[in-house]
Amino acid sequence: MFCVGDYSTKTALNNVKCQFCHKEITQNSLYCAFCGQKQENTNIPLSTAEKIKIYTITVLLAPIGLYWFFKYYKSTSNDKRNTAYWVLGITIAVIVLTLYISADFYRGLSLYETSIPNLY
Repeated sequence: MFCVGDYSTKTALNNVKCQFCHKEITQNSLYCAFCGQKQENTNIPLSTAEKIKIYTITVLLAPIGLYWFFKYYKSTSNDKRNTAYWVLGITIAVIVLTLYISADFYRGLSLYETSIPNLY
């Protein structure tokens, strides 16, 4: 038999908070019934193409990768959380590699400057 108490418990488990007004709405709502704002569906997994785009941009523009880290690291989706941590690792590795290459370039440049005879 269906009981009202069971129903309220069941619906309370399926509710989430609006991202804007923080009132409880149903989990699959596209818009908040209270403030009317469109809700972003955070449960949609990232496609392979989206991941490739994220990783490529992270390698080419390392600090931009931190945007995706902060966007996805608190996600309830394991896929998005894993992507966030991979992006963080790639960002750190690219920045360290860039610093190493820059330091090596400047070392080579200073060696070159000292090897040129002083003409003045």
